[in-house]
Amino acid sequence: MSAFKDSVETLRLTVEKLSHANARFKDKKFVPEVREGDLKWEGNVFSFGLFYDTKHSGATKEQIANWRLPGPSEEVLDAAVQRGLKLRKLLLDSEHKHIPEIRRRARLAYAWSSRVRGSEERQFNVVLHEGAVKSHADAVRSVIAKG
Repeated sequence: MSAFKDSVETLRLTVEKLSHANARFKDKKFVPEVREGDLKWEGNVFSFGLFYDTKHSGATKEQIANWRLPGPSEEVLDAAVQRGLKLRKLLLDSEHKHIPEIRRRARLAYAWSSRVRGSEERQFNVVLHEGAVKSHADAVRSVIAKG
């Protein structure tokens, strides 16, 4: 079994930092990963629900304040608007219809820590519930496969 007792709060903060979303603890499952008869890893994997703040994308007020840069001049804005109008006219006149792709966001993340080989330090792993990752065990398998 894993020698570390993961703090839910530490993992939650790690998930929030890496996913730029608010995270809420959901559950914990013990996952033994066995390959070809050998135990590769075993330990607790925590899942967190992800909640996106569409106004600020999960950023803190300090981060948002650091993002603010001096804005463009009036001339640059007018030139950009004119270019946009030309492109819009070209798109409307052509048969090509622009359909903006909706940005999909994961609603669940899996997190755990594991020992770094040859060290007493911990490595935090965060895997989003998307693509081939559909469970706690899939998340562990994906990290092991990356090696």
